[in-house]
Amino acid sequence: MPLSDTALEIVKRNVKDKTLDAFLFINETTNQHYTADNLWRVWHIHSGLDVSFYEGSRHSFITQLVEENTNPLVAKELARHTDLRTTQRYYHATSSKLRDVVNKRGKVVPIDGGKTAVTDKG
Repeated sequence: MPLSDTALEIVKRNVKDKTLDAFLFINETTNQHYTADNLWRVWHIHSGLDVSFYEGSRHSFITQLVEENTNPLVAKELARHTDLRTTQRYYHATSSKLRDVVNKRGKVVPIDGGKTAVTDKG
C-alpha cells in the first residue's frame, strides 16, 4: 500500500536509529506508540459511529477517493478489493457532489415571468 507523502516523511524521520521491531508512529504528546485500543477510543468518541476504527477509516478513505473522482479501478486497487463491484458500493453521490457536478456544467436557465434563456458561463 503506498503511503502519502506526509506519512512517508514521518516514516523516514522515525526510522532513524530504530530497531526492526520499533514503532514508527509515535504520539508527540505522550511519546508513546498508538495502540489499537487508543485509536478505537478516539475514533469512537469523535465519530459517534458504532463501527470499528478499521471499518470506519477504510470506508472514509474509499469515500474520499470517490469524492475526488478517482478512477474506480484505481480505488479498487487501493482498497485491495478483489471485485470491482465491492468498490462500486462506495460510489454513491452525495447531494453536495451532485450540486458540484451541476454547477460545473455552467448552464443557467433563468425562470422569471415565463422568460427562459439558456446561457453558458464563461
